[in-house]
Amino acid sequence: MKIFIVGLLFLASLVMSVPVSLAQQAPSYQKLVEEVEVLKKQVSGLQSQLQTVENVEKMKLSAELADAKAKLINAEFGKLERELRDFNHEWLMAWNYFFLAALAVFFALLALVGRSLRLQFESKTDQKIADEVEKSLNGFKEAVSEVNILADKIRVLDKEHAADVIERSMHYPLSVADFYPEEIRALSEESVLDVLRDGTRNLHIRIRSLEILTHRKSRRLISPAFELLNSTVDSHRDKEMSVYTAGDLRNVIDLLGATPTQDTYEGLTKFLNRLVLREDTERTDFLLAATASSLARVGHELNKKNWISLLKSYFSRLDNEPETMKGILHHLPNEMPCIDNFKDHLLELLEQHDAEFVKDLRERRANANKETEENS
Repeated sequence: MKIFIVGLLFLASLVMSVPVSLAQQAPSYQKLVEEVEVLKKQVSGLQSQLQTVENVEKMKLSAELADAKAKLINAEFGKLERELRDFNHEWLMAWNYFFLAALAVFFALLALVGRSLRLQFESKTDQKIADEVEKSLNGFKEAVSEVNILADKIRVLDKEHAADVIERSMHYPLSVADFYPEEIRALSEESVLDVLRDGTRNLHIRIRSLEILTHRKSRRLISPAFELLNSTVDSHRDKEMSVYTAGDLRNVIDLLGATPTQDTYEGLTKFLNRLVLREDTERTDFLLAATASSLARVGHELNKKNWISLLKSYFSRLDNEPETMKGILHHLPNEMPCIDNFKDHLLELLEQHDAEFVKDLRERRANANKETEENS
């Protein structure tokens, strides 16, 4: 645009220089001057138009420049806004993460401090509680110890009282309810058991306590009764057992037979085996007969299938002791039909030693059975 304007100005100067040159050579100078004036006005008009055009063009260019600058500014502002938004987002996220991390660390430290304080408090509290519990426990132990001592004293007094009552009731038949003293009924089972267990007591008093427990159908008598039975046999290991002692032990065995339990059955089986192996007791036949009778009674009550074969097995060892077998047959009860099979087994063993005795016993048994049938 500037080159165009410069060209127009150069052309105008050239046009103006031509009339001047011509005026020096042509006679009508005045006419030329007028024409020149006209041309000046035209040039002035053209310059004015040119200036107008230039202003319009400048305005157009300015508008385009302003629009371009606006677009550039908008573009730069949008980019800056996006960058600023991204930066703000990243900054906020970083601060959020930092805040959360700081918060987590704070709560972790708070929890750690709280746990430490709690542990210290619990430790002190637990120790205090432990101390109080220990004091209470020691006091409780002392109280329990005193109670146990008192209970032991009361138990001893109860046992002594029971022994005194039992001794004074020796002449009462316990099998008859009308003669069963009220004092005996008032005795506790534990006190009567303590009398039975007391090895320092008279054997008759201990057996009497066993009778009371049997009459009450107590199942707790079995163990102390076998202890009494075995300890008495042990005490006569090196000396002869009197007929009275054997009679007392027979009473114990009979009372055990009146308590049909598995423990009684097993205990009688062991005691029978002990008697069969014992050779230094003159009263063996008496005790063997009683044990066989009680074992048969308990085995029958418990519906045991092997008690007969068990008796046969034990008494087969007495094959060479005919007098012992005779004593056993003599003491076996006749009112127990379940034991007849065992009696027949003993008679078979004895027949080779004393056939006449066996024949006579079989005849007496047959006559007794015949009389029983006739009476019935």
